Order: sequence, then structure tokens, then C-alpha cells
Amino acid sequence: MSNKTQGGAGKSTSPTIAIIGTEGSGKTVLTAVLARRFGHLDLNRLDAQLVFLNPQNVATMRYVERVWQVLQGGDWPPSTPPGELFELRWKFEVRGEDMECQVRLIDAAGQDLRLLFGEEKIHRMEDLPESLRELAAYCRSADIVLFLVNLKDFEGEGDALRRTDNEAAIKIAMDYLSQVDRRRRFCVVFTQADLYRERARLREGWLALASEIIPYITGAYLQSIRIPMGDRVPVFPVSAVNRTRIAVDDQGVPRRVPDPPFGSDGLEVVVEWMTTQVREIHRLQNPPPIPSVPPKPEGLFERADEWLGQGWRQIAKVAPFVAKIAVGALVLAMIRSCSGGWAPSEPTGPVPVVTEARWQKNPGLFDDTVTSFGTVRNNGKAGKITVTSWVIENGSQADRRSQSFFLKAGESTRFQIELPGIYSVRNPHEVQTVATAE
Repeated sequence: MSNKTQGGAGKSTSPTIAIIGTEGSGKTVLTAVLARRFGHLDLNRLDAQLVFLNPQNVATMRYVERVWQVLQGGDWPPSTPPGELFELRWKFEVRGEDMECQVRLIDAAGQDLRLLFGEEKIHRMEDLPESLRELAAYCRSADIVLFLVNLKDFEGEGDALRRTDNEAAIKIAMDYLSQVDRRRRFCVVFTQADLYRERARLREGWLALASEIIPYITGAYLQSIRIPMGDRVPVFPVSAVNRTRIAVDDQGVPRRVPDPPFGSDGLEVVVEWMTTQVREIHRLQNPPPIPSVPPKPEGLFERADEWLGQGWRQIAKVAPFVAKIAVGALVLAMIRSCSGGWAPSEPTGPVPVVTEARWQKNPGLFDDTVTSFGTVRNNGKAGKITVTSWVIENGSQADRRSQSFFLKAGESTRFQIELPGIYSVRNPHEVQTVATAE
């Protein structure tokens, strides 16, 4: 297996996407379904498919087909044994745009990721076996990282220490990749989300459910600005296989398995986010050329001596200064004519200003939720400021929620507002946010 990047050296010429998760998080299934969904162009719907996952070798094509056939047979693919690495490669191509991105999946055992980050061996690279060093290089080489989290590893895990170990592996990986080499774009993908949509709805959103199940990751990344990109990590609930059933194995143990024919939920939202990140990285890595400034043509005054002689040239040099003195005298006379003079008025209360206002749609099984977030700053005197967000759906207001803060003069703070019960939010202009002073 070849590695394009070791540490910070040898940065690739195009962005690289990596998919990371512990055992059972769904890396294999999600990747295979993504490759099938976006790797087969529908000639009848070419305008509807923006992204094409172009496999780069025979091993990748065989891998995807083998996993897909297992899923179609009503079972899950086997887990990768610890110590074994299998590399898959695609090109993430955006149709109609002159750019691409490398997608690499190192199909490593989740136990290896837990050992690398959960045991914090990433800081002692010289003591690691070759397989873990290659896994570490894979993680470091990525510009865009998808962290896969299966909520059953937390919701269905009765051992509190085991739940902490599951969360620690992902959080320490985020901590490490936030600091080394260069800026990276993160997202968290909740797999098998169809099993938890009702739980998320009852808790008024996926972020609220995350804060209960993975509190350390939520506190450090999902609701803060710890990562260098200056924004919180988005959360995407996904069901790569959205139809399952309960089957009893040969030992009489019931388990949930795929129930073909099945579809997928949430993949389009993840791919849309990935496309946005690829565009932004391409824009930063390939800035437009700075246009050359044509030489400034000679003006009237510079050529006055040629036209009218040396005398006019001397007048031309003095004329701007005479004009400035005349204008200054006129302004001074106007100021003196005003009794009491003039002074800018100062604010008598808080002056709120909303910046970086954004929103994120969170797909649900029965209805959707929207998370509105950004920064509010007080440009006036200290006081109470209220931030309100609402959704305009089919011409009417679907929901409205507010948050209030006491801000000193010049102080700013982040806001995050959950808007449940949204059914069809299509365009950014349908989510509105304002700030008012009290």
C-alpha cells in the first residue's frame, strides 16, 4: 500500500477524503452503498446527479460489488480482522466543473483505530507496528474527514467504561487531526439513523440526542468552534440500509439484518456537504490570477508643458493645493455657522449585529429539524439581546424560537437555535434570523 503523505510533507495536489470509525460503525456498508449510489450514472437522470464516484482500480470495484451482493443477500459483510489494511480509491468528480477529489478508504479494523487513538498511541509512532503507522498516515493525509458513529455503541452499551472508550477513540482522533499539519474539515455521520429518528424527534433534534449520548464530543466540537475552520462540526444522520428485519441465527440469537429491496436515507445531504468542502478547498488552493494593472495614462497636467508650455505646467502643480485650501475654508465656515457644533450621537442601549448566520437541515423520519447558528455582537451599550430564528414554509411561518443573552459593549457570543417540526425547507432564504435589543 502506498501512502501519499507522511506527516505534513508531500501534500497532494487535490483534496483527499477519509472515512474513519470504530468497529461496527458502518464504514464498509456506507462506503459500498455510496459507491453504488453515486458510481452508477443513470442516463435518464443525468441532470439530477451532480457527483460521480469514479473507481480507480479493479480491487475497489470488486470490493464494492462483493459487499453489495452480501447486503442483497440479507446479511452484513464481515468485520475486517485487526492488523489487516485494505485500501480503496475513487475520484470524487463534480459533473460540469473542472475539479476532482481523491477519496481513500483504508478498510482497517475498528479495533486498530481504537488502539491508535483510544489508547493514545498516536503520540508514540516509533513504537507502533507497520499497520498502525500506515493507518496514522492515512488519517493525517486527509483534507476532509467523515467520522462515523453508530449510536448503538452508546445507546445499547451497558458498560459505562466501554461507552467512554468508544467515544474517546473518536474524540482523540478529532483532537489530534485538529492540531497537526494543516486545516481539515470534519463532519460526524450517525449511521443506522433509522433506528434512532424517533428518539431524536422526542429530544427535539439530533444535537440534543448527541449531547446525551456522546457528551464529550458534543461539548468539544458539535457546539463549539474548536476546529481551525472556525465553525462547529455538522452532524448528519444517515441510513445506508433503511430497511431491516430481525432474524435468528444458527445459535438462536436474534439480530437485525438487511431486508432487500432497501433504499438509503441522508446520503444526498452528506454528499452535498462534501461537494461544498471540495469546492472551497479548490478555491483556496487555486486562487484566481491577479489581473495585471495597465500603466496609468499620462494626464492632462503631466502633458501640460507639451501642450501649453512650462508656465501652464507650474499652474497645474499649484492648482490642487489651492483647491484643497478653498474647500477647507468653506467647510470651516459652515461648522462655525452652526451653533453648538456637531458631534456624532452615541448609542443609548445595546446595538445587536448578527454575523456568520447559517442554518443546517437535519432530515428526520416523520419531519425535519433545522439548526440555526451564528454569532451576535453588541456594538452599543451593555444590555439584553434576543436572537430569533424562524422558518418560512410555503409562504407562512412554520416555527419560531429565540435565545437571549446579556452582552457588554463590544462583546460577542455564539447562538444555536433548534427549530423542530419543519417539513420542507428547500432554500437558505426560507430560514431567517434577527437580533433585537431590550
